[in-house]
Amino acid sequence: MIRYAVAALATSALLLAGWLSSDVPTASADELLRISSLVTYDVQPDQGPVHVSWQVSLDNNDPDTVRSDFGSVSFYESLTVPILRGATLVQATGPAGVALSVDIDSSGEGPIDIAEVTFDRRLYYDETYAFELTYDLVEGRDTALLASDSYVFLPAIASGDSSEVRITTTTDPNWEVTVEAIDCPLTPGGVFSCGASEFVQVAAFVEVARAGVLNSSSFSVPLAAGDVTITLRHFPGEEAWATHMRELAEAALPVLEELFGAVYQGPSELEIAERGRQEIAGYEGTFGCLFDSCVIGISPLAGDVVALHELAHLWTQPFEDRWIAEGLAEFMSERAAESLLALVDPFESLTPPVIVDLQLDNWGRSRHLIGAGQEELLIEETGYYKSRTFIEQLAETAGLDALQGANAEATTRGGGVDSETYLGLLEEASGLRLDGLFLDAVFPASYGPALEQRRDLQDRLDALRPATQSAGFGLPARIGQLIAEWDFDEAESLLSAAERALQTYVDARERIREPRDFWTDIGLIGKDPDAALGEAADAFAAAEFSKSERLARDATSQIDGADRDGLLRFLIGSGVLALVLAGVVGIVLIARSRPSVQ
Repeated sequence: MIRYAVAALATSALLLAGWLSSDVPTASADELLRISSLVTYDVQPDQGPVHVSWQVSLDNNDPDTVRSDFGSVSFYESLTVPILRGATLVQATGPAGVALSVDIDSSGEGPIDIAEVTFDRRLYYDETYAFELTYDLVEGRDTALLASDSYVFLPAIASGDSSEVRITTTTDPNWEVTVEAIDCPLTPGGVFSCGASEFVQVAAFVEVARAGVLNSSSFSVPLAAGDVTITLRHFPGEEAWATHMRELAEAALPVLEELFGAVYQGPSELEIAERGRQEIAGYEGTFGCLFDSCVIGISPLAGDVVALHELAHLWTQPFEDRWIAEGLAEFMSERAAESLLALVDPFESLTPPVIVDLQLDNWGRSRHLIGAGQEELLIEETGYYKSRTFIEQLAETAGLDALQGANAEATTRGGGVDSETYLGLLEEASGLRLDGLFLDAVFPASYGPALEQRRDLQDRLDALRPATQSAGFGLPARIGQLIAEWDFDEAESLLSAAERALQTYVDARERIREPRDFWTDIGLIGKDPDAALGEAADAFAAAEFSKSERLARDATSQIDGADRDGLLRFLIGSGVLALVLAGVVGIVLIARSRPSVQ
């Protein structure tokens, strides 16, 4: 199965909405000058460039602009309209088709310029005025905006007290079309209806992509274990994108391998392809591997750090839980970007305006974000943000070396590394207890008792280790393995047995080493408590703790009864000797009493 690990940061919807709300001046939403508009977006790249039309109507209800023949006079003479950056053939016409003056302000940031339309007459109180503004979007690339011969993505923007937005797209089946409502609902008549707003509104995101028509090229990047062959696929006309992506991959992959501290052991073939948002579920990028190759899909609008994030996923495949893979990809991609400042476009780490309550183990799988609700988008944004910041906290607490050591061990294991396992790898690599940090950010609160039991077992195991070394043998790895596998009940049972067996062994060894008297030495003839003690040590090392305890007790019992056995043996020996002597004496006496034979 293909497991997609989605790209960094939230969707363009949140980014664009936040940008619009803070930086773009809009037409007045004040009822004193009521502004209504019908905005039409004709997005049919198979027939020509994008064409946009604004039909604007104004009702002046501002009593301060009453026409007067004396004194100072106020009136309206122009209106600002937001247009997409890169607009060409910008024209405005007033009543009866009269040409109007248009001045464009491109000083801001983002995908929107401001067009100021100057009326052909003054607009006084209780008067109306209407004009039309049109422009084409031949080509352009900016935040949340790209227009080319084979791919178009744009925000269908609107402003005013009331706006209707109509979007016309190609019906050619060779093109994939996505129209995603954002700020304005779609009415049954196929029109997006936007109410009054203080800010520019995004009625919808529009994406039109030529399906299956991609140019390709291949190259190889050398890594520690061998070359990775990369096939680049891009929309026609996006040769500059492909050239830059090749330069980025060639420079970034060795840097990422060094940052992760793990030799890349994944598939030797990689595909990097431009993808429309529909193909990559509304994310800026996706990553997936199947059999002997991996595929990265990247939105033409994505920045370089997103590409680095997806490349970083080549090293996150052993991680089973999403937050580890995404957090490491975020963390490592930003550090790779800092090492490649001359090549990477400027970027800033995302700090979301709202953080929802989310433990990282509860983040869940990636989802289809096109048409997703605000809550879903915030969960995704929070997941990326918290996973990255938690990896940063681990790096600061345990050290980058420990992070790299855990990554290397995870790569060696090849897969199945979940949150519990990763905690153990990090603690082993750093020598620190990090369970408190994981309980704060990763695990649900219900993990508290289990973590306390885990810590108690680790403390007992740590105390047992030097004691076994002092006894002259090693501690079996099985107990530590059970703790690492979170099988605490079995670990508790085995650890208790080990503690009893070790104490029995130590007591037996001390007993055997005590000075022995004559009777004890006599009693030990034919016995070997040292051999029994050695067998007990071997059984302990093999994790046969019950057997070890039995053998150690046997060694002790041999010593404990040796003096009694020695005395008994002496008495029995003396008795036997006395009987023998008595027999000899008797035989001698008998012999002497016999008469001599003549």
